[in-house]
Amino acid sequence: MKAVADLALEVGGAPPQKSWGAEQLLLLRFVRGNAKERQPLAAAAAAYRSMIEWRLEHGMAQVRAELTPEGAERSLWPLTLPRFKPLVECIGTGLAHRLGSDAEGNPSSLVLLHLYDLKKILREGLADKLIECQRFIDEYWSIELERASLRSSRLVARHDIIFVGLLGLFHFDIASIRLFPRLLAGSKHYPESVRRITSAGNFRAIVGMYNRLIRPLVPTHTAEKLNVLGAVFKIDLADGRSLSRDTSIGPGLHLTCSEDQQLPDELARSIDACCGSIVVSSRHEAAPALCEANPPAETCAETNRKLSNRRQLE
Repeated sequence: MKAVADLALEVGGAPPQKSWGAEQLLLLRFVRGNAKERQPLAAAAAAYRSMIEWRLEHGMAQVRAELTPEGAERSLWPLTLPRFKPLVECIGTGLAHRLGSDAEGNPSSLVLLHLYDLKKILREGLADKLIECQRFIDEYWSIELERASLRSSRLVARHDIIFVGLLGLFHFDIASIRLFPRLLAGSKHYPESVRRITSAGNFRAIVGMYNRLIRPLVPTHTAEKLNVLGAVFKIDLADGRSLSRDTSIGPGLHLTCSEDQQLPDELARSIDACCGSIVVSSRHEAAPALCEANPPAETCAETNRKLSNRRQLE
């Protein structure tokens, strides 16, 4: 609490209340996010001021207002907004999706990286729209994590899962790679929003190489958050279905979808294709798609054929 009080005074804010509020929780994220700097207080204050300037520059107050319309009980997921319909029509299930919570209670999201087609985004002239969408997604999570933190009286962060099992060697060209810094530029203004990042679907050799050669060189603060795993996956859906490739999974990658976050059928089929099997334990009405123009996911047969070819190469 003292570190938060010091930061509040440093940035010109009011001394924190005895009970935790939204502003105190925000300051705490900056305190923890800069705790390993040589001068933690100065670093946190500089980062906080930079965040304020960035929010003013990009009109983030208006973004927050659009995501939280008056009378709405929940924040609007950005991909449901009409302004981002062209993105959904372009790469559909390649965009980020909410999944509910992992075994530790962290809100979770999933990206199927082989469907995250930046080359197509660039061809369609949608790079700026994708960057705008990422700002909306970052702000959405900021709102939801703030609410969850206030409810639970602890700092809640999310678990980002990236499936890389079908990622081709040349999936991202030079132009795509150059787009990433612009896409991720805003994330630094949301410190301590991510509890864990899991890269799933890696080949065994890649996992071994990471653990032996790369992980020892990664900063401790980052290494603690990053999991590089093989092709294991399990998602329990709110409607009773279970999507899995390997059910013998430890904490952190066993996800449970809440009732309001059922997966669109197109996304469920894509995950099914990646993970190898879908078990239906109860019938359900189809969950609404992100938008009517979602492109069809590749068939299970096509994906299984790719996986089989990859295994032969191993």
